[in-house]
Amino acid sequence: MLFHKPTKTAFVMPPKNGTTSLVTFLRKLDFRFVPNKKFQITNLGHPFPKDLIEIHPNLANYVIYGFFRNPLDRYLSIVKMYKRLGKIITSSHFTEADENGFKLSAELTARQVEWFDQPNIAPLDFDNYEAEVKAIGERHGRPDLPVPRLNVSKFDVEITPDIEKFVREYYAADYQFAKDVLGKEY
Repeated sequence: MLFHKPTKTAFVMPPKNGTTSLVTFLRKLDFRFVPNKKFQITNLGHPFPKDLIEIHPNLANYVIYGFFRNPLDRYLSIVKMYKRLGKIITSSHFTEADENGFKLSAELTARQVEWFDQPNIAPLDFDNYEAEVKAIGERHGRPDLPVPRLNVSKFDVEITPDIEKFVREYYAADYQFAKDVLGKEY
């Protein structure tokens, strides 16, 4: 999570939701990482807000934002990231280790709702990423700041009915959240 004390604004960082690009952008606006000294937080790279608010109760007074992405697109982004690294992963890697002991991390595969479970967190629609990020720059006096597009993969992944079924079941809570909070049905 990054925060900006003067404006009492913060951003949660669900993995594979444009976070590398967003961090790069927010750091230019003087956002800082929320200190994380509690070692029992298991997802140190993308900590859940509830864990950070427990450590820093003042964050409950911040307006917190985060990007919410179509769960299927997020799944594909995970697959593409590993493909770029030369590793082919399947849906089974989300839930169990393969014959070599490889399993995707719980942090990477967590449902997005884990980052939106506090009352002061407002989701931003990933489908409007560039406009939303530009608006952040404008609100912080930097309308000229370009929106970075880092880690964008160009690999194609075939979306089979089995993949769609798996994603709909595995990320059912995210699909429901999108419907209830964003008014979107993916």
